[in-house]
Amino acid sequence: MTTLKPLLTTLGGIFAISAILYASPAQANCTLPAVKLSGSFEKITCTADPKTLLASTATGKPLALLDDTGTVLADLSAYQAVLPMNFQANLLPVLKNNKVGYIDRQGRVIIGFDYDKMPTDDWARAASDERIITYANGRYVIISTIGRLIRTFAPSVSQIDDYQAGQASVIQDGQQFSIDKNGNRTSKKPLMMLVASTANVSSVSSQPPTKIAQAGTPTLPNISQTPIAGISQQRSNTRTLIKQQQNGKWGFVDEKGVLQVLYAFDEVRDYTEGLAAVRQGELWGFIDEKADLVIPFQFPQSGINQGIMPINPRESLKFEHGRAWVGSQTGGKKLCINIKAETVDCLVRY
Repeated sequence: MTTLKPLLTTLGGIFAISAILYASPAQANCTLPAVKLSGSFEKITCTADPKTLLASTATGKPLALLDDTGTVLADLSAYQAVLPMNFQANLLPVLKNNKVGYIDRQGRVIIGFDYDKMPTDDWARAASDERIITYANGRYVIISTIGRLIRTFAPSVSQIDDYQAGQASVIQDGQQFSIDKNGNRTSKKPLMMLVASTANVSSVSSQPPTKIAQAGTPTLPNISQTPIAGISQQRSNTRTLIKQQQNGKWGFVDEKGVLQVLYAFDEVRDYTEGLAAVRQGELWGFIDEKADLVIPFQFPQSGINQGIMPINPRESLKFEHGRAWVGSQTGGKKLCINIKAETVDCLVRY
């Protein structure tokens, strides 16, 4: 640990705490500032980035990120806790209102506070190989380092290791296998599991970790570009899901207002025939009522031209009679698909 020798100094008649800092051998990769630091910084520790330091109170409340000269980079006083040794790819795990998010070195929120604490001693993972393993509502979730959802897993998945060389190891129902960066199972031999339990945690926190609260069982979108196999041609609505927006993102709640599909999309359409169109960026795809991506993101937002023929179907991106209008064909006619994403005639013939 970093040890401190607090000194009481007077600056213009105002008492402030200064500290002369010493690095232990365990922090040899980090150069602590040679200058005295004034203010409320009672503890300075290293992060995984040798050019970035963490300032906190004596009780462990995070206060600021500093550069290696002691200059303040970002104010951390709004956060309950941070994980300085999980600061990788310019992403620092932070905890706010018991939700996990990630900020950069300048304090900008890169990944919003949509995730729960991990069910291990270390409440958040570091970025690795352009991916982050997160946790929400009892399920492991893979996201990219820009916050894009990649895939969510069933509750039966009990462990996912961090990515190395494009693959990660998964344990599900006692069986171990490998997945690629899209979350799809591969034939590669699983890597040794490294993150089953992390007992040595470098966390700065203003309060002890709390158990994850589980209100309802919301599901997360499966953003892998591999559609779910075996989709039935016949679908019917088994429950009512209502689109709802929060913090600029769209998801779905049930009739009681309980979140069922995470707020993860830039735009959504209502469910019809068991499917809902969802947009991330410029592309539309379709999810089912379990939030599985059954038709991949492939239909451009710009492809919907309301003036093209035939007149029916009148509403785009909505399944009716087993088909949906998703774009334009060469020559200007509407492009329609069935629930297998096969091109079909837009007109329903009886």
